[in-house]
Amino acid sequence: MTQIKVVACSGATVLEDGSLMEIELEGHDKQRIALQFDEETLDQVLGRSIQLSADARNKKHAKAGLPGIPALPAAAAGAGPNANGSHVILVLKIHTGTEFHFALPTHGAEQLAKHIMAAVAAARQLMAQARP
Repeated sequence: MTQIKVVACSGATVLEDGSLMEIELEGHDKQRIALQFDEETLDQVLGRSIQLSADARNKKHAKAGLPGIPALPAAAAGAGPNANGSHVILVLKIHTGTEFHFALPTHGAEQLAKHIMAAVAAARQLMAQARP
């Protein structure tokens, strides 16, 4: 198996019809490799990459003895219905500008909204307690 320690993502493209995506990666010695994906395979790679990143962040956080849950901060969030109303599309945007879109069944979105409101109330209460 060929291994390359990636130090940069030098480019990314998608065909006009969306059928093929290519990501160009660069190693320490300026060695480059282009990886090509169809949409389903790239979704799988991204899902596993996000999980690996979360696992690494959790391990570093625990090793440092920090309390709480390490989380990827979102710069913005939004939601709206899909075209036929069967799902709610949740949008989370991170500081790099990348947007993540999730389709939640309406009943799941209702439950999430309740959990978010309860968490907001709890967070406000904690902030109030922390003020001198």
